[in-house]
This record gives sequence, C-alpha cells and structure tokens, in this order.
Amino acid sequence: RAGAVTGPALSIDLEAEQALQACLRALAQARVLSSAHDVSDGGLGACLAESCIAGGRGASVRVPGGGASLAARLFAEEPSRVVLSFPAAKEDEVRALAQRHGVPLSVVGEVGGADLVLDDVRVPVRELARRHAGALDAIVGER
Repeated sequence: RAGAVTGPALSIDLEAEQALQACLRALAQARVLSSAHDVSDGGLGACLAESCIAGGRGASVRVPGGGASLAARLFAEEPSRVVLSFPAAKEDEVRALAQRHGVPLSVVGEVGGADLVLDDVRVPVRELARRHAGALDAIVGER
C-alpha cells in the first residue's frame, strides 16, 4: 500500500546479475545504447522519470506486470533490471547480445515526445524536472 514499506526483501541472483553486467559491458562496447538506467531506488517509475529528465525527452511505456496495481508495478524496487534505450535500427544487435549473454529482453515502449506516458498516465517531462529540482531544493536549500 502507498506510504508503507511492505513485503520481504528480494534476494539477488548473483549469476543473473553477473550475466546482466557482462551484457551491459558488451552493449556499451558495441556502442548500440543511447542510455541505460538501473531499476533500483524508487523502482521503474523513478528510473523512467530520471531517464526522461536527464535526456530531456519523453517516452511512452506499457508498464509490465499486468496483475498488480500500476503503483506497485511502477515503484517496486527490483535487482538485476535495467531500462535501456537504443535506436530502432539497433534492436536486432541489442537482442542478439542479450541472447548471447542469457539476459531476457522486453521492448516495452519508445522514446520521444514531451511527456512520460505510463499506460494511461501522462506527465510532461518539464513538470517532472521542475518537481525533481524542487524536491532537491527542499532538502539542500533553494538556489
């Protein structure tokens, strides 16, 4: 439920994490990625918001995990998950490298536009950036 820390901590599969890190190195060396962000602190929602703010671009995403509430799917923190962006022309190469390393890959959306769209929720990236900066100001003091 919102505002509560619940459930057991997820254990980490060290072999899966090692495979993911090897795959990320290979993707970086192949220069096929536009961005990569782990799904840890704050979950998928925070990961996507931070990525859109950093890139100054929106994205449209079909949030995976259909049975759970949208909030649970967006803010569950999970180990060994990364959101990647890459040019559509590089998808086959990205898929091949992921498969070679035994890392599952799902394409769940596209980068572009001025809004972050998560299923039916739409938030302008400018608003995300404004609120993000405001949250930091509240912690460290206004500029």
